Amino acid sequence: MSHDVGSRLSPRGPLVLVVDEELTRRSILSRMIRAFGYSVRNCATSREALQFLRDHPQEVRLLIADLMLPGMDGGELVERALDLDPTVRVLLTVDTDNPKAVELHAGYHDFAWVRKPITFTALANRLDELLTQRALPSYASPMGPPARTRRRSGQHQT
Repeated sequence: MSHDVGSRLSPRGPLVLVVDEELTRRSILSRMIRAFGYSVRNCATSREALQFLRDHPQEVRLLIADLMLPGMDGGELVERALDLDPTVRVLLTVDTDNPKAVELHAGYHDFAWVRKPITFTALANRLDELLTQRALPSYASPMGPPARTRRRSGQHQT
């Protein structure tokens, strides 16, 4: 498993896992997150991200995933991440100018999201909302995640 920019675990702030197939976007997003004082880990694929989450249980506090990841889309990735850790916070990045992304996003409307390209201010607001809240997100409860129908059944990858 290869983890690029920001792959070292740091003693600073909660750990944020960024998943995007494009290196430039991962790098820019990671630099912005570090500027807010958080530790960052990066993965290029959903498979890599799930393996990291399995190898490091309960370490990731926020998973940021591009909705249009190839293979396993970002929505399915966050569903599976919540299966592994119902307390992890999740944020989807969505290109609202892409009709396919908008259509796919409709199936994952219950997850927090931010419009691409991500601005420093929008990211700051989302990080504050997701990482400083005391209560569990609405999709996480002490009983575990709610039962969800997989949007792309039959296409699960491990």
